[in-house]
Amino acid sequence: MSLVLLILSALSFANASRFTGSSFASFSRASPPHLRLGVPTNFSTALRLGVPTNFSTAKIFGSHMVIQHDQPAPVWGFDVPGSKVTVSIRGGSSWSNITDATGLWKVTLDAHGMGGPHGLDVTSSSGGAAALEDVYFGSVYVCGGQSNMQFSLHGAFNASEACVIAPPCASP
Repeated sequence: MSLVLLILSALSFANASRFTGSSFASFSRASPPHLRLGVPTNFSTALRLGVPTNFSTAKIFGSHMVIQHDQPAPVWGFDVPGSKVTVSIRGGSSWSNITDATGLWKVTLDAHGMGGPHGLDVTSSSGGAAALEDVYFGSVYVCGGQSNMQFSLHGAFNASEACVIAPPCASP
């Protein structure tokens, strides 16, 4: 416990940010990625860490998003423990679940074919709501990297065939 308080004291100089009503300290963007942490700035916040006081979806979900098609898709977020949360596709199906003791809720949407735009409504018995607009079901690709992400199609081993499928193909 004293180590936690020492860490919290050492990090109290950092910028404060909000997370479900709690004070959190965070390092600046200039800090190395492994040092960009969110930590509570006082012990009382540490005691209630992880129990939300209001409704929200996880930050990965929002308007103009693409959800992977043809497979079940989880949607989750946070709310007051014991609340009933319903996720519905406008004009379509809906799914409900109850938040657990930590305030986490999760529903899994059925597999959908490619298409959109759809409206996704998320409502809670606690009074919270979110309306996500322009949601599509399609192919989702997760890419990561820096300089290795800069690769021209003409450099592929099958460039001549690929350029026919995906024109225009820039040459070196």
